[in-house]
Amino acid sequence: MSIQSDILSGKYMSIWSYIHILENEVNPYDDVKKSIAKWGNELEAYCGPSDIIYDTGYNIMNNGIKRRDALHLACALPLYITE
Repeated sequence: MSIQSDILSGKYMSIWSYIHILENEVNPYDDVKKSIAKWGNELEAYCGPSDIIYDTGYNIMNNGIKRRDALHLACALPLYITE
């Protein structure tokens, strides 16, 4: 809750990505799904899917990071963020 508060106060920049959306769509708990979806409206930046995200994610995976985690990291790189 502390991190969420810091995001809303502007202490941290927050990024919403297509990976968040995909993961949330398969969430089996409707109340949690709705709560998470609301964060998409609060965040400052969005990272959508692209070939460069996939390539970067693949390179990150080569360092032992799981696929979805690698794509989350690729989306967090400032070079690919749109505001």
